[in-house]
Amino acid sequence: MEDNSKIRVMVIDEQPFFRAGVAQALSDNNFEILATDTHKDPLEQVETKMPDVVLLGSDLTAYSGLDLGRRIVRTFPNTKVIILSPNPNDTELFECIRTAAVACLKKSSTAEELIETIRRANRGEYPINESLMGSPSLAKQVLAQFQDVSMLGKDASSFVAPLTNREKQILTLIANNLEISEQTIKNHVSAILRKLNANDRAHAVVVAIRCGLINI
Repeated sequence: MEDNSKIRVMVIDEQPFFRAGVAQALSDNNFEILATDTHKDPLEQVETKMPDVVLLGSDLTAYSGLDLGRRIVRTFPNTKVIILSPNPNDTELFECIRTAAVACLKKSSTAEELIETIRRANRGEYPINESLMGSPSLAKQVLAQFQDVSMLGKDASSFVAPLTNREKQILTLIANNLEISEQTIKNHVSAILRKLNANDRAHAVVVAIRCGLINI
């Protein structure tokens, strides 16, 4: 049965005209736009309203947009973060990937691009990974970052959320067989990636091993 429930979207950006434009673009497309108050702490608003997707401006002044995105991802692992930037370059894209944002779009993107990205994010996809295909230098940065396993030392557990017993079982299965059908366990896999701040299954296994969550 098709899920017709509305996707709950929160727009966090300091430009009121931009927020209004996004709300207009998303209207009549099965989205519920959650009101925000620029005078209140954005993390508290996320906690109160629990959006499915947060559209986050990268050029915030009260918070660094990327830092706020990182906090949202780590505190609310079931909320997907899409970074909206005036003109993201490789450096910003790399930092977006490190925050575990699911996507990074130009603020000048079309309504169709934004809508499709939100829907994909809500399905548990990571459109941001596609940016690696068009930028060899960015791909090299990400590969070097993930290969430096030494960064995930004893303190690595400080930036991951706790896993349920079932999620640990699923992660162990992945660790022992990275070819396991993702369709079969996609809901568990999505939760694991978000909680471990990982961009793919192999990276999740590395984090989990270094944190002592699983043994192979």
